[in-house]
Amino acid sequence: MIITVDDYLPFYNGYLLFNGLSKAKNVYDSFLEKAFAKVMGNYEFINYGWQAEANRVLNGAPTF
Repeated sequence: MIITVDDYLPFYNGYLLFNGLSKAKNVYDSFLEKAFAKVMGNYEFINYGWQAEANRVLNGAPTF
């Protein structure tokens, strides 16, 4: 399965919005969330899921 996501992420004053790790300027989690939402249908269906769940669904590998 190929998942294509855009590279638009909302920043404000140098910080990534809507990301709990925004002070670290970690963008990997945001792109992972976008890909997971696309696979599940939309952001509403991921229902604040855990990052491990997104990794399991997207990679097929077991996570803790």
